Amino acid sequence: MKKILIALIILILLIPSNQSEKASLPNIPSREDIIGFLFALEKRAKNLQFVIKSNVGKELLEKTGNMNYVFNDTSLKDAIIAFYDAINVSYNESSIEEFISSLNFSKEVSDAIALIMFSYVDVLNAKSGEEQIDALLITFSSIRKASYVLLNYSLNESKVDPYGKICFGSTKSNVFEKNLTFIIDFGGDDKYIARNNSFILDLKGNDKYENQSAIYGINILYDLYGNDTHFDASYSYGGINSYFDLEGNDKYYGNTAVSYNDGMSFLIDMKGNDIYKGNAYTQAFSKGGISLLFDFMGEDVYNASLFSQASSIEGIAILLDAYGNDVFEAKDYSQAFADGMSGRSISLFLNLQGDDLYMAGNYSQGYAEDLAISVFLDVLGADNYKANKFSQASAILGLAGLIDVDGIGKFAGGFASQGYKMGGISFFMKDVDPRGNENIIQLFDYLNLYFRELFPQFI
Repeated sequence: MKKILIALIILILLIPSNQSEKASLPNIPSREDIIGFLFALEKRAKNLQFVIKSNVGKELLEKTGNMNYVFNDTSLKDAIIAFYDAINVSYNESSIEEFISSLNFSKEVSDAIALIMFSYVDVLNAKSGEEQIDALLITFSSIRKASYVLLNYSLNESKVDPYGKICFGSTKSNVFEKNLTFIIDFGGDDKYIARNNSFILDLKGNDKYENQSAIYGINILYDLYGNDTHFDASYSYGGINSYFDLEGNDKYYGNTAVSYNDGMSFLIDMKGNDIYKGNAYTQAFSKGGISLLFDFMGEDVYNASLFSQASSIEGIAILLDAYGNDVFEAKDYSQAFADGMSGRSISLFLNLQGDDLYMAGNYSQGYAEDLAISVFLDVLGADNYKANKFSQASAILGLAGLIDVDGIGKFAGGFASQGYKMGGISFFMKDVDPRGNENIIQLFDYLNLYFRELFPQFI
C-alpha cells in the first residue's frame, strides 16, 4: 500500500509512472492534456457507482474456497468464530448458534455479512503493515459487493451478540456503546460513542460519530448515505485509521485526519457539500505518521487554526480536494507546511478544479524547512490566495513550490514569500504549461529523487 500511496501522489503530481531519475521532456503532459483529463475524470466519477450488485455466495466461495457455504448456511457462524479468535474472545459455539438463530437472516444476508467479516478478520490477523493495507483494500472491495444486499434488507430490532462485541443495528435510531467492535447498521439516525480499533459499516441515516480512533490498532469506518457529523474523524496513534464517507453533506469537527507515531490516517469523502472545522493540528496533520484527507466532490468549507490543512512535522500530510468551489481558512504553519526537524517531512496540498479561496498566516501555502518538501498545486479555477510572511513557495533549507497551472489566480503575500529561498529550493509558478517548462521538470525531478532518497521503503 505504501507503494500505492506513492503511485497516487506521483499520478496527481503528473509525474510519468516510468520516469527515471532524470525527467524527459516528451513524457510531461501539456496543460491541454491535463485539463482534458480532469474533465474526463469528473464525468466518469459522477457516473461511478460504489455499490456493486453481485452474487455474494460466489464472492464468498472465491474468498474462502469453502464449498460448504454453497449448500449450507454456516458462513456467518464460521466468520463470527474467526472474528472471536482474532480478538481473543472465549466463546461457546452453542451461544453463537442461538445468536444467529435470533437474527433470522436469509442465507444471502448471512453470506454478505460473512464476506465482510472474513475480510475484516484478515486485516486483524495481518502480520505486517503491507499485509494490513492489502487486507484493507480487499475489505473495501467486499463492502462494495455486499452492500447491495444489505441496503435492500431491513432489520426491525437491533441485535447484540452474547459477548458484547458484535451488533447489527436496526433501522431505528440507535446508540452504539464503546465496547462494541464490529457494527453493521441498517439505517436510522444513530450515535456512535467514542471507541478505539473497531469496524463500522453504517448503510444509511444522519449519524453522529464521536472519536473513532486507531490507537496501536486498526479502525475501519464506512458510512454510505446520510448527512453525518464527525468528531475527531480518522485519528491514529501508532495504528491505521481508514474512514470512508460515500455521500451526504457532512460536518467534521476537531482533529480530522491526524496521525502520530508511525500512525496512518485516511479520510475519504466522495460526495457532498461538507464543512471541516477545527482548531490546531487538524485537517491532514502528521507528526511522524501519514495523513491523507481526500474530498472528491462538493462545495466545501475548511476552517482551522495552526498546523492544519496539509501540515507535517517529520511525516507525510496530503490534502486533496478534487472538484468544487471551496474555501480554506487557516493560521500559521498550514496549507502545505513541512518541517523536517531531525527526520524527514513532506506536505502536499492539491486542488484540481474550482474557484477557490485560500487564506493562511505565516509559513503557509508552500513552506518547507530542514530538508522537508512542500508543494501547493492548484490546477484549474479563478482562485484567490492570501498569506503572510514566509509563504507561497518559501524555503529555508528545504524544497517548496506553489503552482497555479492556469495562471488566473490572485496572490497577496508577505515578506520572504513567492519564491523566497535561503539555502533551499523554491518554485513560485503561475500560468504553467508543464511540457517544456524547465522549472516543472526540475521540481518533479527533485520530488522523485527526494522520495527515493528519504523514503526508500515506499518505492
